[in-house]
Amino acid sequence: MFLADQLVDPVRTNLQNQLDRWLGNAVGAHVLPNAQPPQPDSPAEFMNVALAAKAEPASPYIFGETFTIYFLDPVTAQSAASKSQDLSQMAQPADRRYHQLRYQGRPVAYAHSIPSNGDEVCQLMVSNYAQHVQRAMERLDEIEKTNEKYAALKTNVRMLAVQAFNVTGFWIYDESVGESDILVISAPSSMTSLQTNDLINGSGFLEAFAKEPPIRGLA
Repeated sequence: MFLADQLVDPVRTNLQNQLDRWLGNAVGAHVLPNAQPPQPDSPAEFMNVALAAKAEPASPYIFGETFTIYFLDPVTAQSAASKSQDLSQMAQPADRRYHQLRYQGRPVAYAHSIPSNGDEVCQLMVSNYAQHVQRAMERLDEIEKTNEKYAALKTNVRMLAVQAFNVTGFWIYDESVGESDILVISAPSSMTSLQTNDLINGSGFLEAFAKEPPIRGLA
């Protein structure tokens, strides 16, 4: 079973309140749509609208899945290809969490927060990347249902970023055998061995960086 981070109060409420403010600013700047309630034309319609408003969430934006972010620096990513090490020995915590945000059921944005600083929200991005993450999550669901190995595995899925190469993936770590797999979320088209939504073992993932130059300005 693949698990996202499970946030409980007061952490979740704190994040929700912060995200509501960030989303309000984005709506005010016309970066995100504002869902206007229907305008009643009669007292009866007014009552229906009022009842519907009580049944619906206060915000049309849904705070979805959360994943802890880890990173690989470029030197480690490129030198590790020839070593018999697992990703668990090289990936470092980034002190960031990823939060998926949906509008009317569709992924439209994501946010980052800083756990060590009171779970402060530090970034909100309106980006197609949220859709890439959604498709990757759906791919994880498919794998879990069709692959006995992963169906039996219960683990928290993490997000792994190799920023110098503009690569991100879902990191699946099987602690019982000390082995990692990566489901690719996004990668440059030049890295042909890392195809979006492909599942690859840890050594194959690292091998993709062996002869690939880091993106200038990101290394």
